Amino acid sequence: TYGPGVVVESGNRTFATNTILFNFNEAPFNDSRVRQAFTESLNYSAYIAALTSGSYLRINGPIPPGADGYDASIPEQMYNPTDAKLLLQAAGFSVSNPVTINLSYNSGNTNRMIACQMLKQTIEGYGLNITINVQAVSWSSYISQLNMGTLPIALTGWVPDYPSADNSINAFLNYYGIPMHYHNATSTAAYNTLLTTTDPSARQQLCDQIITGMDNDYAAMWLYSANENWPRSSTLGGYVFNLMDSRIKYYSLYRVSGGAPSSTVSFEHGSESTGVTAPACQAWVQRTGDTSGTCTVFFTTSN
Repeated sequence: TYGPGVVVESGNRTFATNTILFNFNEAPFNDSRVRQAFTESLNYSAYIAALTSGSYLRINGPIPPGADGYDASIPEQMYNPTDAKLLLQAAGFSVSNPVTINLSYNSGNTNRMIACQMLKQTIEGYGLNITINVQAVSWSSYISQLNMGTLPIALTGWVPDYPSADNSINAFLNYYGIPMHYHNATSTAAYNTLLTTTDPSARQQLCDQIITGMDNDYAAMWLYSANENWPRSSTLGGYVFNLMDSRIKYYSLYRVSGGAPSSTVSFEHGSESTGVTAPACQAWVQRTGDTSGTCTVFFTTSN
């Protein structure tokens, strides 16, 4: 609850994503059955409903809704505790074989804490003598363990550096994928091809191939993309909204109440996209119904 004189700009859409990644080199997540079981042990709808400080959209891969390369037809991961228990039993978990699994999150991140607690409740409820030890770790220690590849499971986020599918995919295929010891040669080859492909249809096929490969490997649990709420003084004009940002950027505040400064640029793939409707723009039209012919977002770019 905010006091008098405070205005909250709600529903600010961002391209930031949040996920859970598995370490393919750390037991028990070096077993695909365990990765699948954990993926099926999170009640995603209940999780999204439990989050605070904004509204959230389910994601079905590393690319957020509306962004270049997003495909709504890719199935979302499903909550299936019955199958998850069977998978864990097939992987050797049983009452006679007690196991403790550590789930760490960076201290102070409530959304990640909730995910860990929900997984703990569900998995311990299978009655297989599995103890989930939820640990809050300082950010410096957490990021150090992640970079060294010693976290068995990592709750991570990504804010794209630029609005193109390859940047969002690279985050989980390479940037995080390397320390989590994940490698899929077919997906990597498709990613390398994506970097030099400009045809929208071909790019979409490559994106879908990569994400499907990651899903078949149970490399990650795709959580959400955020709609954020940004408070400000009522004496200020507002924020210059930027899809590429996550969290408030105070330098984007402006004082003139007549409207935001003009700083829009169109979704394009550089000079090579001249005369071509960019995939991100197509996705935006499909999502918003805006068929005005110009697809713009508030952000500053340079060549």
